[in-house]
Amino acid sequence: MLGVEHIEASYGHIRALSDVSLKVEEHATVTLIGSNGAGKSTLLKVVSGLLKPNEGKVEFYGERIDGLSPDRIVARGIAHCPEGRRIFPELTVVENLEMGAYLERSKKLVKERIEKLFDSFPILRERHKQLAGTLSGGELQQLAIARALMSNPKMMLFDEPSLGLAPILVDQVEKIILRLKEEKITILLVEQNANMALELADYAYVMETGSIILEGPSPDLRRDERVIKAYLGGLEG
Repeated sequence: MLGVEHIEASYGHIRALSDVSLKVEEHATVTLIGSNGAGKSTLLKVVSGLLKPNEGKVEFYGERIDGLSPDRIVARGIAHCPEGRRIFPELTVVENLEMGAYLERSKKLVKERIEKLFDSFPILRERHKQLAGTLSGGELQQLAIARALMSNPKMMLFDEPSLGLAPILVDQVEKIILRLKEEKITILLVEQNANMALELADYAYVMETGSIILEGPSPDLRRDERVIKAYLGGLEG
């Protein structure tokens, strides 16, 4: 479904990604784990068109997308839920959701998608007229995920969905991702919480200093001594 091949990417003169390749099969959940600054978020930006690679290519369903603008990549079926939520604080919850469907011309379809998401995220129904900037951290994360889903994606890119959340809210995020898996939405997950990421994912890649250093089925990596020592607190999670 998604193929990333030999990607090189930089911020100015600073190389962020070096010869990165990975695959995500349809309906699978794949995770990228690694330390801060490893290049995980940068890779998601390349996939979603926010950063143009210097070399390599990105294919989605066999077609190259690395030269496309972000809106055209969204139209292809890839939605990016970025780190830090990135909602519009001065807009209401409903207005934020409508922004997530800006490519959809049918107002009827937009309303139907909102109603469906309200069933999945009942707190957003309760807060639908509230300014997004007044929501709690957990509510903001639910809004960010729901807004990304408004584009009716085939694939979701998650960038640190549990970052900064209390443990009970991390559990909520985990349940949301599990529900998306059940709905057969393909997921590429960047997550500092390696235990959660490896529990959710079918396959995992480990990144360090802009390169993939290890990959394999998630159950195998959960038993790998290098992963346990570096990312699972020295204990198998």
